[in-house]
Amino acid sequence: MTDARERARSLAATAGWVALLVALGVVLLSVFLSPDSNGTVRALLAAFLGLAIVQPPAALLITLALPAFGTILAHMLGVPTLRVTELLIVASLFGCSVRAL
Repeated sequence: MTDARERARSLAATAGWVALLVALGVVLLSVFLSPDSNGTVRALLAAFLGLAIVQPPAALLITLALPAFGTILAHMLGVPTLRVTELLIVASLFGCSVRAL
């Protein structure tokens, strides 16, 4: 009985992580496919996702350090309508979730 309960709990936790990854993945995919984003944004986002998967603490530190500069970064990248701060947070959460799964 205990093994069945533990297995059900493990499956529920895995299902929760997968649901979170799907939701965050849809947000990130929308940025990749958006006609408003350019190649620089896509390359930097891919690099940041790689960092977030390999080193989640480093990605979280970058995310904490850059919120005040989100608008400036968006203008420097040539995409003033892009919300860079929110994008970094979603990418960090995605990387941490992949690592936790």
